Amino acid sequence: MDIKSLWIMFWAPAVIFLPAIFFISRLKSKLFRGGDIKDALQIDQAGIRTATVTYENTNQRQSVVLFGMIHVGRPDYYEQISNRILAEEQAGHPVLYEQVKPSTPVEEAELSPTERVILEVFRRFSLIQRLMARAVRAEHQMSALAPSNTWVHSDLTVREFGQLLMRGDTAWRFISVVSWLETTASWLSLVPIAGQFISWLIRSVYALLLVVIILIFPPAMRRLRYIILDHRNAIAFQGIVRALAENDRVISIWGAAHLPGIGQLLQQKGFTLTQIEWFTAFNFRQ
Repeated sequence: MDIKSLWIMFWAPAVIFLPAIFFISRLKSKLFRGGDIKDALQIDQAGIRTATVTYENTNQRQSVVLFGMIHVGRPDYYEQISNRILAEEQAGHPVLYEQVKPSTPVEEAELSPTERVILEVFRRFSLIQRLMARAVRAEHQMSALAPSNTWVHSDLTVREFGQLLMRGDTAWRFISVVSWLETTASWLSLVPIAGQFISWLIRSVYALLLVVIILIFPPAMRRLRYIILDHRNAIAFQGIVRALAENDRVISIWGAAHLPGIGQLLQQKGFTLTQIEWFTAFNFRQ
């Protein structure tokens, strides 16, 4: 086992479980107000299930299918959903998806140190999710259900996310302070082995520090909640509206936490919930 793997094993429990305990204990009151998460995600002794919901506007003869997802699940969970999405795609219906990412490789190359800090934080969380998947013999969504070339990105870019974040509470301006660490890490990554490891270590440390900020500063959490949920729900809805201008049926793939908020926006536009289908991400009885 190499040094990097040992470091991951050391930090993973703290990075994964401590924030998880904090967030879960405040999930409904702080993160999911304005919508009932039970309508999109069910967790009980039997397992974990996510909802796929269909909204219809009979006057306009239009329908929207929202696939609620969790980012770590059993292979058969992603296989069932993938088959459903493939059938919709083959029927000629556009597929929209969430993912905060650089819009193009050129944009990634042009990110400022502050914006690159945010990108690296997302990458660290993705790494943690992949480690969790491996630990429970599961799959990560981006591996099992990777966006195809025909899907339409309907989310923030890293640059847009960073700009929104920096307009908020001053606690988030800590990102600017640690941006010089990203500059150092970028230079060190050019040095084989030792430099690359130190670069990886620096990025992991400041990613962990940003998690601590979320835990310590309530205003920072409120700002993050607004961007991650409310603002991105609106972006998802706008993407659906654009797609409906040329299609009578639209498929949208988002995390289960977004479904209540997106559903409310659809209902305000005259859509009605007509169908709920549940997919089992984990079966605890097996």
